[in-house]
Amino acid sequence: MASFNNNASVSGRTALVVDDFTMEFSGGIIANDKDNGKNLKTNQDNDNNNKRKQLTFWEIVAIQASYSSAANIFQIPTMIGIWGYVLGPILFGLWFVLVYYIAAFVCDVVAASPHQRCQHYSGVGYELMGQHGRQLFRTVQLVNMLLYIPSVLVSAQEALRTIFGEDSLNGCVGYWKLIVFAILFVILQVVKNFKESSWLAFASLAMAFLQACIFAPILIASQQEEYKDNTLLSPDTGEILNKGPAQPFLYPDADWWTVMMGFIPYGFTGTFLVAETMSVAKDPTCYKKALAYSMGIMYILYMVPALCVVLLWGWNFDYLLNIDFGQGWGSIIVQLFIFVPNLLDFLLSCLVVNDSFRRRFIDRNCNDEEANANPSIGKQLLITSPTLLFSLVVATVVPNFETLIGINVSAALLPGITWMISAAWFVSMRRNKNNNDSNTMLKSSAILQTISLVVGFGLSIVWFVAFVQGFIGEDWSAKGIFCG
Repeated sequence: MASFNNNASVSGRTALVVDDFTMEFSGGIIANDKDNGKNLKTNQDNDNNNKRKQLTFWEIVAIQASYSSAANIFQIPTMIGIWGYVLGPILFGLWFVLVYYIAAFVCDVVAASPHQRCQHYSGVGYELMGQHGRQLFRTVQLVNMLLYIPSVLVSAQEALRTIFGEDSLNGCVGYWKLIVFAILFVILQVVKNFKESSWLAFASLAMAFLQACIFAPILIASQQEEYKDNTLLSPDTGEILNKGPAQPFLYPDADWWTVMMGFIPYGFTGTFLVAETMSVAKDPTCYKKALAYSMGIMYILYMVPALCVVLLWGWNFDYLLNIDFGQGWGSIIVQLFIFVPNLLDFLLSCLVVNDSFRRRFIDRNCNDEEANANPSIGKQLLITSPTLLFSLVVATVVPNFETLIGINVSAALLPGITWMISAAWFVSMRRNKNNNDSNTMLKSSAILQTISLVVGFGLSIVWFVAFVQGFIGEDWSAKGIFCG
């Protein structure tokens, strides 16, 4: 039998006590103490869960320094050979400064967003250009990630296949792609957020240091005599690699097209990850400092093997990833140190793509707390399967992963880390000036933003032309599509 106490009151509000719970009437809203207690406990659990997912300063450094750099250390030496061992490091350092400045500007956009609403790269576009900016930035980010992950799968497959021998599994690359696909499938079911990916980032960064500063110099020195004796050949053309000693400023008889194409834009911060990781940072105010640390680490990782090979060999050589270093222990370790960071690159890219897919199609009617809860096994499979299958199909169908790199760099990567952001800033400045809204203007250097706009757009054109040339020349027949 319920007992009523009509005289009970709480802070001037009418209260109705029924046995062991109280219902309060305030402005027509009925609150249940038990429900309030449950909600309070749920909120506390969510707060604790969110705190456990927060990234520390060094976790941010590891993720940013490892992403798309730890697996690509051997791509940069070609550029240094073309530009020269003096001019190359200088230009590469200036490029680092430019992309860092743009990434730091993205940090300012995220920090200045009202009520911390900018938690995704698309939100940066919204803050600068409104709804059209959101759509543009989301499209560029997803295109970049979706074109990047198949190339990562191919790179991981090549590293794993090299470890076990080119003729293993009957020389069929398709089998190795399936093996890598299975490994990635397991990782994506286990690692569900950036915090959980940090252990792989630390491992990748440690491997990158060992590879760049120890194993790469040893392997390069071991092949010096073969290079000097003209017995080291290009695996693509069969031509002798040795074409003379390294030059301080540009290679002999340099033509500007080769010089421009020699500029490989792997040297950049994970600008596409800034908003996503900054929103879960334990101390967002230190994010730009973490970016600076990561850029410094990346520069060292790139320059050590690059300068070693240029000074010990000469100015001309193929991508070091393509050089046959044999099946010795050093070569196997280097390939393993390429394979593991590729897993990280795939994982981080998929975390962004999968989250976008989940928010748009699976949890579109859920609140943030429900959406951020740990998904069930079935739901995680639903979230991750489309991206995994897409990467496998594209990696199998596209005959040359350099085709993916070309269109990605020109249409998504370079715009997303340089000129698109700068153009959006100029648009926002003009819009705020027309609206006489000086309070919401994000201050930035017009000179550096202009340099970013001009240089980034120019490089996009160069890479797009190279992509078109390569695309036309590719063999798109289905012959040998799986094992070719």
